[in-house]
Amino acid sequence: MFVLWSWFLAYNICTIFFGKNGIYTFNHNQAELVRLSENIENLKNIEKELTNIKKDFSNNPDSRSVFLQRYGFTPPDQKNITIVGYNIGNSANRHSGQIVYAQEAEMYFDDTVIKIAATIFSLIVLISLFILNMYSKKTDDLHT
Repeated sequence: MFVLWSWFLAYNICTIFFGKNGIYTFNHNQAELVRLSENIENLKNIEKELTNIKKDFSNNPDSRSVFLQRYGFTPPDQKNITIVGYNIGNSANRHSGQIVYAQEAEMYFDDTVIKIAATIFSLIVLISLFILNMYSKKTDDLHT
């Protein structure tokens, strides 16, 4: 009976810490939530910048030409002088996108793995109790 209780205890402890809704998974999901919140804030900042550029384009036609010249686009009637080693177009803050990584897989142990670990633990307890019982019988036989 004690072996069944040890299996039940080991299974529950492993499930609480490493199960699908366990503490380890919860901490991993909290870190993922922080990362996603930071990405959302970054996207909101980019949206504000692009909205301001759009408003500036619609209100001021000269801003369009300045913006296009910053990125190396000029009207056909203008000539450009390129100074070697001075790249004004490359130093501009561009939003050409970011690398998007796939979401990491959830970090938890499958229920089968937890059951196997609990079974191994209960077998270790069973063997330990058996050896302890044999040792106590041997010492009792020596004393009688």
